[in-house]
Amino acid sequence: MAGWARLKDLLVEEVKQRSDEACLVDGFLERIEESGDNQSELMAIYAELCALELTHPNRDEPDELEEIRRLRPNGPR
Repeated sequence: MAGWARLKDLLVEEVKQRSDEACLVDGFLERIEESGDNQSELMAIYAELCALELTHPNRDEPDELEEIRRLRPNGPR
């Protein structure tokens, strides 16, 4: 689908992303819905999402192949 995504839709996706990154996002989806299409409220919510701290900051999610191989479980390949 071509065109611009709505800010509200992008924020819903950002909540999912921040949740995957181990941030506490309780209540954000409700706040997004309650804001309607008020751009300033939505941008304030976005700023809060960006400022969230990780709840488990020491999770092992390496980028390098050797580190990934070191952390993966043993088993057939």
